[in-house]
Amino acid sequence: MYRIIGIISLAVLLMISSVMADDFFGLFKRGERGSGDLKTVELDLDSFNRIETHNSSDFIIHVGEAQKVLLTFDDNLLDNIVTKVRGKTLKVDTDESYSSRNNCKFEITIPSLEYISISGSSDFEIKEYKGKMFTCKITGSGDITIDGEVKKLKIRINGSGDFDGRELISEDVRIKISGSGDADIFASESFDGSISGSGDITVYGDPEYFDRSTSGSGSIRRR
Repeated sequence: MYRIIGIISLAVLLMISSVMADDFFGLFKRGERGSGDLKTVELDLDSFNRIETHNSSDFIIHVGEAQKVLLTFDDNLLDNIVTKVRGKTLKVDTDESYSSRNNCKFEITIPSLEYISISGSSDFEIKEYKGKMFTCKITGSGDITIDGEVKKLKIRINGSGDFDGRELISEDVRIKISGSGDADIFASESFDGSISGSGDITVYGDPEYFDRSTSGSGSIRRR
């Protein structure tokens, strides 16, 4: 009798666990599934020079030519990607009621770019940048790789995101990292950096002014 009760109890527990697991992982089961057939569309958007993203997308940015925005994603999920321009800021978000094996991909050509904010895990590759000031903020695990020239560079990393700016010739750099994010930057005249956490900063170039502060296990070093 006790053995039968034990078997029944175990079966009930397994059923409850299965229901809880289905509910926990429901994000991957709810909504429309991606077809796997990629399609590229050109978006008709107002002009912008700032980008904020709150999803997981891959961005390739070309700076210096007339604006053009291409989006590549599953053909049946393109409408789930939300793009709005407010002021001069392109805001990118998603309707989470879908699942796909692919990241949506943006290829953007833009005359100028002043600011990028990443909330989530989006990755940016910025090519041939030229400008007076570039500011970026990474919250989460997103990464930025950039090359070109800029006078003033400001970076803020909260989380585990990385910034690779070794090929961005910057005159003045200010950077603050809170968390485990890493940054490689080039500074020709001045550098002001601080770390609280385990992040690392590597400074290329030979800036005359060099100020650094760290708290935790993070490090700032010159190359």
